[in-house]
Amino acid sequence: VGLLATLDSLRRRFSDDNLTEKKLSIRIPNSREKSFWRGKNPKVARYFAFRYRGLQAILGDKVELDFGKLMEFYFPQTDHDLA
Repeated sequence: VGLLATLDSLRRRFSDDNLTEKKLSIRIPNSREKSFWRGKNPKVARYFAFRYRGLQAILGDKVELDFGKLMEFYFPQTDHDLA
């Protein structure tokens, strides 16, 4: 609910005329670095990863989610040739 309320609040602040690119990017700064995740609470990170796992598919291509290495830690990509 918090993410959706934030998106709604941002959307109400701007009209389509103000937007040059109609795409929303949500990212965690420095999250591509392993060092960023050291010292973070692993239980909270795991909860966040599982909670928002399918969100990109639901939101579509007009919203970009970049949580860095978070998803790689909990949902590693397998090589389709090996599966």
